[in-house]
Amino acid sequence: MIKFLNNNENELLKVFKIYTEAFPLSEQIPIEVLHQRIKNKRENVLGYYQNCSDDKEHLIGFATLFSLQHFDKKEKYNFTVLNYFAIDNNYRGKNYGYLFLEEVINTIISNNTILIIEIENPYNSDPSSVEYKRLLFYRKINCVEYPDFAYNMPSFSDNNKIEMKLLSVIGKNKDLNQQNNIVLSHFILDKIKLAIYKQMYNLDESRIKELT
Repeated sequence: MIKFLNNNENELLKVFKIYTEAFPLSEQIPIEVLHQRIKNKRENVLGYYQNCSDDKEHLIGFATLFSLQHFDKKEKYNFTVLNYFAIDNNYRGKNYGYLFLEEVINTIISNNTILIIEIENPYNSDPSSVEYKRLLFYRKINCVEYPDFAYNMPSFSDNNKIEMKLLSVIGKNKDLNQQNNIVLSHFILDKIKLAIYKQMYNLDESRIKELT
């Protein structure tokens, strides 16, 4: 079961615990910044719940969705970034991550919205590496890959950059019960990249130039 948690401070504390355990410092924006964006509904938090052995509902994972704004009005689709996505360490390896993300795409993301996903560059990695396994995970939900599109994420623990790749997947059409993926042009990907830098990461022009 998925619940929106923007207004539930007790559950957000559990989310932040998973957040600090799941992501390296270089990928963590300060909790107070994330919390403020959540309170202002600039970023939505989804909690994933399962009934466990004690027959009680437990928060076992979360996702945050950041909607990009101010795109060309002629653009047919909206774009939302899967900013953070994690399953509690105690529940990993049980297919919950796939079930959670599939439910997000099938029920939360509308069929005129394209979900943008950032992953560490897996294409030069060993097939047994975490980076490559993460790519295989997203392939299970039919993400479109853009291996030739350059994208760097700012490190939040220093002034370095992290080589990433973008993926995309469109929300499922509930009326037709189908998903028709869209391949984005590099022109649109460049606009998405700039919007992420300015809106989600709040970077100035000099830092953007360093990343590109």
